[in-house]
Amino acid sequence: MQTTYSNKSNKTKQILFYDITETISRNSIRNVESVLHTSVSIQHTIPEHLDVYDLIICYIDGDYNENKKVIHEVMAKSNNLEVPILLVTGHSVQRVLQYLSFPISGIVTLHYFIRYCPIVVKDLLKEGVFLEPSFQRELAKQIDESQSSNKPIKKLLLCHDRIHIKLSENEKDALQLILDGYNNRTISQKMYLAPTTINTIISNLLKKIGANDRTDAMIKAIRSGWVDPVR
Repeated sequence: MQTTYSNKSNKTKQILFYDITETISRNSIRNVESVLHTSVSIQHTIPEHLDVYDLIICYIDGDYNENKKVIHEVMAKSNNLEVPILLVTGHSVQRVLQYLSFPISGIVTLHYFIRYCPIVVKDLLKEGVFLEPSFQRELAKQIDESQSSNKPIKKLLLCHDRIHIKLSENEKDALQLILDGYNNRTISQKMYLAPTTINTIISNLLKKIGANDRTDAMIKAIRSGWVDPVR
């Protein structure tokens, strides 16, 4: 089954919508054609020859393996790999970023596409690439986290505002120095307090957080979410 809307311009661009569920409304299609010089074809199956199109738009809403099959079929039937391929999906931002490993030109959510359809299509036809702004932010965040996770931890930083039990400033300072790996003698030197005073501070600290020893105190601080790794 095929539904075609045509624009009378001599510079007509050919756009394919693959949408087996007819989720993308025809109003969106007409909106594209009213703004841009395009001829839009809605297909319920993927045509054999896709290189005749200037843009291919696929709506995907199944699980990852089903969507992967659709993408592979589109790529197999496209002789001209320079044709932009846009994925439109109802999935969340976090779930769709996995599709960026495929040779596609962009991803948008269904809500964004329906709202900004002409802009998305225009940019794809002109630039050959489009990524929804919210995806850009999430992608940058994930790249940063991925790169950071490969770096060694330089320091375990105690975040005072996250500590949910009442600790004195000396106890917080002592806990930070324990996280830094210092022994009681060095902690005494760094805090400019007598060793006996430091022993008392650390003893009180262990009791308050329910730790058996210094190592247990570190583990409890980390598990309680009081600590951030500095890389």
